[in-house]
Amino acid sequence: MTCVNNGYTLDLEEDDLLATYGSELNNLIRADYLDACRVGGVLYGVPPIKDYAIQTATILVGTEYLEGAGYDVSKFEKDELGYYKATWDDVDEIFAAIHKAFPDKTVFSTQDNLLTQGSCVDNVAGDYYGTLLDPANSLKIENVYESDLFKEWAKRAYAWNQAGYISGDAMSDKTGASARIKSGSFMAMMSQSKPAYQNQINGECGRDMTIFDVGEAFMSSSAVSSFPWCINQSTEDPIAAMQVLTALYTDPVVANLVCWGQEGVEYKVNSDTTINWADGVNADNSEYYPNVLWMMPNQYAAHVWEGDPIDVGQQTADFNDNCAVKSKALGFTWDNTEYSAEFTALKNAYEEFSGQVVYGFVDPETGLKELNDALYAAGLQDYMDAKQAALDKWAEENGIK
Repeated sequence: MTCVNNGYTLDLEEDDLLATYGSELNNLIRADYLDACRVGGVLYGVPPIKDYAIQTATILVGTEYLEGAGYDVSKFEKDELGYYKATWDDVDEIFAAIHKAFPDKTVFSTQDNLLTQGSCVDNVAGDYYGTLLDPANSLKIENVYESDLFKEWAKRAYAWNQAGYISGDAMSDKTGASARIKSGSFMAMMSQSKPAYQNQINGECGRDMTIFDVGEAFMSSSAVSSFPWCINQSTEDPIAAMQVLTALYTDPVVANLVCWGQEGVEYKVNSDTTINWADGVNADNSEYYPNVLWMMPNQYAAHVWEGDPIDVGQQTADFNDNCAVKSKALGFTWDNTEYSAEFTALKNAYEEFSGQVVYGFVDPETGLKELNDALYAAGLQDYMDAKQAALDKWAEENGIK
């Protein structure tokens, strides 16, 4: 919204630019996904082709720790992505087992992702100060921090902390959750999964991880429009820019260059068309290993890394299309400039009072009251009312009820 409001982004349909020089993009990307990148009916960007849906509340445990604890995972059925389908009671059992077997290690590598990765709550317009608690069915803005869902998360975090599963410096340690596991000091974390997630998370954690699916698939209002590819309003040659943008999405040579680098230098192609490191190259010495495929225009026009299914692109498209919980507000954006003071106050209040709740250092009843009192004192109700008004106007303009 900042870029759009400041006039930085080009209208991609001006003078039939997209239709004439980017028609392949219209064929490649679903119309409703393109529409999610519109502001006031104007198309300002093209979404990267990726997993718009996420599999929420995925608990990841180092396989070596499960094996060391003698924990039998064969009792679990697998979900449609091939991951073990578990409950929170199962997770409690797993944590107890690995804690007993490895008392010198911390069980759970924490981060402030209880809502973003652990639930289907929609952080409308990019923040949780007014959310959709039932995004597939309702456009009602509500305070998630007063909800039963967040209270259950707070109780769970408190129980894990009391059981010794959470590090005493969880509130101050800003190290990434996977980096802590990679260090060998932590054993489990929560994330969000997707098709062919196994290779990615193994690489991030530096060890084989076992994936337990505790949640459901969710597509938030900002899932498609979070990282669109745009064209600069002041570009000297809009036609050439659109042609380059199209090539990034459709030309395998260009896609491989931006995703993986140069063949024979950074990677080599296997007989089945998958790729792996070039001889003598690895993640530590590669001169081109961005590891941000989710940001690339079309990662599926490029080679697939060894170990991932050849048809991961189709699997991901199916995962998106069949997502169990899709937000009715898909594509909604809100410019909160007029409420920037309230937003700053809310952010400060959250940062002051949320940590002890999120990481389980305070009784939930006490911690939640302190947090919500601080948020309302910072202007939460006015902020939610403004967000609701903007959402209602957007819904009316787009015929969404």
